[in-house]
Amino acid sequence: MDRKIHLSYCEPAAFRVLARNYLEVEDGHELMEEVEGLLEEVKVTPAEIAEVFMGCDGCGADFGMKMVVEELRRKKEAMCPPLLEEEEEEEKGDNVD
Repeated sequence: MDRKIHLSYCEPAAFRVLARNYLEVEDGHELMEEVEGLLEEVKVTPAEIAEVFMGCDGCGADFGMKMVVEELRRKKEAMCPPLLEEEEEEEKGDNVD
């Protein structure tokens, strides 16, 4: 039997629970605000966040939070190529005439 399973994206509240469970990080961590801001821009599942945390096992909470920030930034950059590249392409198109 085929079934469709809807997996939601990670929201700040779910991230706080994951951070607490995997890294024992409380809400007041210095990177928490940055992560929450990135989560509003980047679509990532709780499983992807957990995978990053598991890769940081034994490295400490600060390292785990930094790795999540790096991963979210990487995903954000992959979503939106830099404007400079788009402008260069437009200029090339204008010079063809």
